Amino acid sequence: MCELQLMKRRVSRLGVALIALGVSLAAFHHLVLDGIPGLVGSKLFAEDTVYASGYSDRAFRRVQTGMTMKQVVELLREPVCVRTDPYALAKFSGSTECWAYSHSPSDTNYRIRLICFRDGLVRAKRAEYWFD
Repeated sequence: MCELQLMKRRVSRLGVALIALGVSLAAFHHLVLDGIPGLVGSKLFAEDTVYASGYSDRAFRRVQTGMTMKQVVELLREPVCVRTDPYALAKFSGSTECWAYSHSPSDTNYRIRLICFRDGLVRAKRAEYWFD
């Protein structure tokens, strides 16, 4: 086989390997609530997350858009706090309140768990690692 054909094969195999790696990383990113930045960040920086009593990641994953407030309380119990400030609602236009299921007592790096409602129904949920 000539050298050009060997090089084309290697490039082709490398392309397939890179695509497979990209798909694997994307799938892994969705398996971890905080994504890859949260996984890496929590290993590199001190974390200060306090969760609401009764909170679990498993239950948080079960919360879906359109659920009622009552259904959310049945899954996660009461939130740490209810936020109605414009800053909390800015990313969720149309939401009227957001329930926080985590916070940082020292106001530093922590895992955000937030569920936002409009008209008593889940409009959005947010899970990420906050770097401060």
